[in-house]
Amino acid sequence: MIRSHWRAITLLTLIVVLANAIILSGTFNCDPEILFSGLAVAPQRSFTDACFVDPAVGFLTQALGHLSAQDWLHGIIPWWNPYTGIGMPLAAEVQNESFFLPFVLLLHFHNGWIVQRLLFQIFSGLLTYALLFLLKLGRPAALLGGALFSLNGTFILTAGTVAGTFLFLPLLLIGIERAHQAALARRPMGWSLIALAIAGSLYAGFPEIAYFDGLLAASWTLLRLAQTPATARWHLLAKIVTGALLGIVLTAPMLIPFLQYLQLGDLGLHGILMAKEISPIAATPLQMLPMFYGALASYSAIAFAWFQIGGWFGCAPVLLALYAVVPKPGAPHRAERTLLACWIVILEARCFGLPGVTALLNLIPGVASTDIIRYAPLSVEFAVFVLAAFGFDDLSRCGPATRGRLAWCAAAFFVCLGLSVIPAWHLLPGWYRTYPALRLPALLSLGGITLTLAATALSLRTGRHLRATQALIITGGVLLFLTSQLGGLRSGHIDRAGIAYLQTNAGLTRFYTLGPFNSNYPAEYRIAAINAVQLPTPENWSNFYNTKLLTPPQSFAYGSTIFMQTAAVRANIAAFEALGVKFIGIPLGGPPLNRILLSTPPPVSVPTTGARGNNYLQMQPGQSVTGTITAPARPASTIYAAAITLGTFKGRSSGPLAISLCAGGQCATGQSDLTLATDNAAFTIRLTPPLPIQPGTALTYRITHAAGPAVALWLSTAQTPMLALQVSAPTDQPIRVLHSPAMLIYQLPNPAPYTQASLDACNLVILNRQFMQSNCPQPATLLRRELFYPGWRARVNGTPAAIQPVSGIFQQIPLPAGPATIRFTYMPAHTRLSCAAALLACLIWLLCALAARRHRA
Repeated sequence: MIRSHWRAITLLTLIVVLANAIILSGTFNCDPEILFSGLAVAPQRSFTDACFVDPAVGFLTQALGHLSAQDWLHGIIPWWNPYTGIGMPLAAEVQNESFFLPFVLLLHFHNGWIVQRLLFQIFSGLLTYALLFLLKLGRPAALLGGALFSLNGTFILTAGTVAGTFLFLPLLLIGIERAHQAALARRPMGWSLIALAIAGSLYAGFPEIAYFDGLLAASWTLLRLAQTPATARWHLLAKIVTGALLGIVLTAPMLIPFLQYLQLGDLGLHGILMAKEISPIAATPLQMLPMFYGALASYSAIAFAWFQIGGWFGCAPVLLALYAVVPKPGAPHRAERTLLACWIVILEARCFGLPGVTALLNLIPGVASTDIIRYAPLSVEFAVFVLAAFGFDDLSRCGPATRGRLAWCAAAFFVCLGLSVIPAWHLLPGWYRTYPALRLPALLSLGGITLTLAATALSLRTGRHLRATQALIITGGVLLFLTSQLGGLRSGHIDRAGIAYLQTNAGLTRFYTLGPFNSNYPAEYRIAAINAVQLPTPENWSNFYNTKLLTPPQSFAYGSTIFMQTAAVRANIAAFEALGVKFIGIPLGGPPLNRILLSTPPPVSVPTTGARGNNYLQMQPGQSVTGTITAPARPASTIYAAAITLGTFKGRSSGPLAISLCAGGQCATGQSDLTLATDNAAFTIRLTPPLPIQPGTALTYRITHAAGPAVALWLSTAQTPMLALQVSAPTDQPIRVLHSPAMLIYQLPNPAPYTQASLDACNLVILNRQFMQSNCPQPATLLRRELFYPGWRARVNGTPAAIQPVSGIFQQIPLPAGPATIRFTYMPAHTRLSCAAALLACLIWLLCALAARRHRA
């Protein structure tokens, strides 16, 4: 079988490799870590804004997937993640692919996500080709459908994060087709691929995509049941139900912890806004014209639109799909075409808010709580590409279209195009005035689309040049794929100084960041950080984090600044220390975390040009700014540095910037070069000598820009320069311990220990997070600063010990008098039973497959 299709297999593989040529060559750097971790140093963009939109490929696939792979390779089942929050489930989060073996093992390598995407694309194309060939389409049409699905836009927008799930959709439909053939022939089995596809789609990590794929497969099943003679209908139903049940049982070790996590987790907006969410107007053109805005990436003004379309189809596949919807009399698969067309229309109507459709679909259990506008369109893409393959097959077998059918295609196509473009047309003038450089790629894309459409229309009219049309359509998909990779970095590297420092000094303590070394990335390096980006999140931790740490809430709300966030953390140091946080990361140029004398609120806009704006003062070479401020009424202090908030006009400012401070007849001066400054951030200048001041002292400052291009001073609401005067840090204040090219790290003075006995006289020896020894003169309790969550067990000297919650989030167990060995273990509920059931299902699957093979022999 494979030998007879080696050309198609080779072509589909080469198409995928060619589509990823730029990223494979290393010409531009699309590493998610350098794009999303906040540790990039001197990044220089290339031609577009980003390689992909969804950062989940970094936070989940690369960071937590690497942690899962490391656990497997060290003989540990990745049930628990102690490095995110104060610990939380790992495998139960599912989106990190913890149980998606063997693919998750590729994430052991830093660029394993690239290999994963290549494999997912190749498998998606091959399985779609196999499905279409099984449906008796010609090889050219099957090749076109497989190529289109392997190049679908979802691989670009998500970097392949979700692709592990939807590559099993064509496999599931192949399983249903084989079950249908087996039922008609009264053969045993035929359902093995159904079980494999369902298990694979769930283990791949995105249950929402698996859910919508399952709904499409269920619709396909109902169609096949209706087409099956009554004598074989029950056989077909039994085969499909058997395969589905076995597939679900095979995933029990992951599925049961996941369902428990849903009950105990915070789901964010799921179930609140998802039931009524619709795609924005700006997204309407993108499914047919992905280059409508001149780029395939996340320019800030349209990032929300890209983030909410799932993927795209392109114009030529839509035209072929419309041609397939109204086939000639006697054409095969008329019912299947109608089913796919209805699926497309219903889900597109739901995503774009057609009245009544939303309420109707929300009646289906589970639909209202899923992110339908992001994850349902993936099955719509598949349906469009399968219909396009049907249309191309009609051309190959039946010759040119009749005038009436051609007129229908043209009218329906222009209606679809109008519905896509007209709602967002008013955005174009302002968009291209703001980004004139994007006009050329938009025009080039329009030219390519026009050429491909013309070739497709010519083939429809004449029935000729089909191979050229096929090549043009596939080439368009490859070029779009390559265009997205132009969003990589030309230069830049990751600052690893902070990572190395934390790995050396953090131990069992924790880290918190206000930007650099972003959420989940510390887990990749086995550094415990309380930041977390994942859904679900344990509800007890989420409530504590939002109410006890993120206070006041407005300081961390959308649109808040690093100044507001740092001030809030500074005022809440004790709460962070109580969690065992020892280090806090702040962006380079951010305000100091240790005690300051004066801090003014940030302005509300960014300086651009001109000598003076409402919120900034542009200083030319040789200019100085002077003024007087009054020290607050607090104990005598010593000023050792001044932080001035500057705008460097995207790094164009240079030359020395000097400041002098005088108080009580004494002066201190400092100077630093503006090439070291970060645009729109605080620029710290050390003072020599440090300046001692008394409470209420009048401070006179003078800021001088001696030479070089202009620099902007941000102004406070009082129209004075924004200054933060840093005071010598006493022992009870955070101390800056690292100044790396990408981040500042401060050490808190009194972080709580990971474990703590209620009696000071107890002697504790902590071997690691799960093993410790104690020796207490009398009975006591042990507090462990790990998340209280069902599944944790403790043994003291081999005897089970009850774990009690403390503050709703920590764990506490009793300690006996005398020496004791303590061991904590985590295993989700019903794990032994679910693993036994999965092993039994696997055994049944293998035995039945062997029996069916013997029967065929």
